[in-house]
Amino acid sequence: MAALAAHSIDAFAGVDPYPVIAEHDGLGAIVVGYQDYDITPVLLGATRPFVREHPEAVVQFLRGWLLAVKIFREQPDRAAEVVWNAYKAQGYTMPVAVLRKAVGRLDVNPEFVPALGPYLTD
Repeated sequence: MAALAAHSIDAFAGVDPYPVIAEHDGLGAIVVGYQDYDITPVLLGATRPFVREHPEAVVQFLRGWLLAVKIFREQPDRAAEVVWNAYKAQGYTMPVAVLRKAVGRLDVNPEFVPALGPYLTD
């Protein structure tokens, strides 16, 4: 983003919210998204010993994760607000509408997507 703002580069490959912020700030336009070429999954792994020793914690985490998925799907404005507050707490400033757009571009899916296997293998 800094190099784009300084006109040191003409384009960058980035993940949201940065392309949406660049577009909002008039630094450029989103030409294409990764989702058509790279599913860019976010995965969480845990060791078998951890899962065996802390099954209640794993279940609590997964319940929270599924609740977050539900909020993203059913209350996208609330989801955007939560994410916006996290960025704000880290010192970022942007209109919540910008983050709403970025969050709206996410595919929040708790299911194993069939394309994930070949993607991870490749």
